[in-house]
Amino acid sequence: KGVDYKGDVAALEASLNDHAAIAELLGPYKLSLHSGSDKLSMYPALARATKGKFHVKTAGTSYLEALRVVARHEESLFRRLIDFGRDRYETDKATYHVSAELTNLPPASEVTDVYRLEQLYLEDWNDVAHGKGFTEPGRQVLHCTFGSVLTDPELGPLVRSVLESHPDTYTEVLADHFSRHLEALAEGM
Repeated sequence: KGVDYKGDVAALEASLNDHAAIAELLGPYKLSLHSGSDKLSMYPALARATKGKFHVKTAGTSYLEALRVVARHEESLFRRLIDFGRDRYETDKATYHVSAELTNLPPASEVTDVYRLEQLYLEDWNDVAHGKGFTEPGRQVLHCTFGSVLTDPELGPLVRSVLESHPDTYTEVLADHFSRHLEALAEGM
């Protein structure tokens, strides 16, 4: 969740070609990638195989970009969200196939610089090679726990309040985020 594809892209493309042929024969239907957002290295293959008939879900990574806004404007809340996510991760990850281990990630209290904390838990597009997605395990921790955060009676409204107070920042980070997704998909068209 929230990180780039870790498998063999050529093997995936062969499988996507088979699935796309079935979808076209029985439809035409779109192929939908569950947990496909941020897997930029496989987007050209998806676009090629489906000839543009695809759907990529991005709700979870849009949430991660919302947390980037929180990190930039409300550091103390960002730290609370990391702590909350770390506390919920072992429970919330049960429905996902993820590789992040909390033992490989420092708690928020051990990282004094908020930008470094943002890099560890959200990453920065400026540090990612063109055509690739994020790889930091902190993203998986925060991604898996986003439902628990947003339904928490205190934290959910606080996150929404930060976004409502800083719509320009949210627009900026989402525009950057989605443009990278669209560029990778366009490479396969």
